[in-house]
Amino acid sequence: MPRKPRLFLPRATYHVYSRVARGEFVFEDDFGAIEFVEILRKVKGLAGWTVFAWCLMGKQYHLGLKTRIVDLWRSIARLLGT
Repeated sequence: MPRKPRLFLPRATYHVYSRVARGEFVFEDDFGAIEFVEILRKVKGLAGWTVFAWCLMGKQYHLGLKTRIVDLWRSIARLLGT
């Protein structure tokens, strides 16, 4: 049975995280992590996020953020698709 869709609310605070399966790394080196932060900065500006905290690790990342009117899933898709 499929999971129920998540409820996303405008102007809500979220803990967004991503982990990679099979022991692979999200960021192979410092350059990849720096590039991710630059993309995050651009998406933050476009979506109007307030980023409270972020943590980048080799196999995962965590973001503490507050959204505005743009749907969270649209902004995350832009972040991960860039």
